[in-house]
Order: sequence, then structure tokens, then C-alpha cells
Amino acid sequence: MANVHVDLTAKGGVEQIAAITRRNVAQVMQLATVEFYRQVIISTPVDTGRARNGWNITIQAPSPTVPPEGKYSMPNIEEHGLSTIISVTPEQVIYITNRVPYIENLNKGSSRQAPARFAELAAGRVQRGIKAIARSGGRGFTQGNYMRYKSKTKF
Repeated sequence: MANVHVDLTAKGGVEQIAAITRRNVAQVMQLATVEFYRQVIISTPVDTGRARNGWNITIQAPSPTVPPEGKYSMPNIEEHGLSTIISVTPEQVIYITNRVPYIENLNKGSSRQAPARFAELAAGRVQRGIKAIARSGGRGFTQGNYMRYKSKTKF
């Protein structure tokens, strides 16, 4: 991370700090969202792939989308995740939802492919990863390059 110097006594100094903080918060929101999306998709049990493809990222309102019954391949996690949240601001709410009718049963452990509460376990891994980034002072984290950082950090 680059060193930033802001003179708080200069005109606009406080506003500069606020702008830097807003950018940092937005970056952490983006990183956490994409990484949780990736983790929960990978953790979702698969029969037809419908539940795995049922995960959606939206901003400001939950997605009503339910994939129709059928066979599905692995979704492109990075493409979908990044394209949805690339312009998110700290004031916005990010939703990661799955409306497949049986997703709750899967998350309760109805499949031997994944433990009960796999979604909550994915969230815990992401939370630990974000804390590791904070403890390291952001070393190794390049603005806008979320996927490379996740490969360096054990979530």
C-alpha cells in the first residue's frame, strides 16, 4: 500500500481523510462480497448444479431470481461477482441470496456433500480473512485486484 500524507490543517484536509476512508471501506466491502460469493458457491452441494447457480449478488434489494430446474455447470464466480459490485459505495447494501426452494434444507445438512451451516461457515472464513488483511495493514493487497489477494491469504 502507498503511504498517504494528508495535512489536516490545510483546507480540505478532513475531506481528504473522509475520501480515503470511503475508498478503503468500499474496497473491503468488494473483497468480502466476492470472497463470500466464491466460498459459498464452492461449498454448496451439487446434484444438478441448480442450487450452486442460485446464488446472486445484488445491490440495494435482494434478487428474486430462481434458476429453473435443469442441469447447470459451475458459474463464473469472478466475472459475476466483480461485475455486480465494482461500483459499490459504503452507503449501499449488498445482498447475496439464493431463492432455490431447497437451499435451506441443504444448509441444514440434508446433503452428505457439505456440512450443516455451510453458508455460515463460508462467512466465517471470509471474516477471518478480512481480519488477517486488517492485521497486516493491507500488505499484499492491491487496489482492484481482489482475486490475487485471496490466493495469498488462507480464508
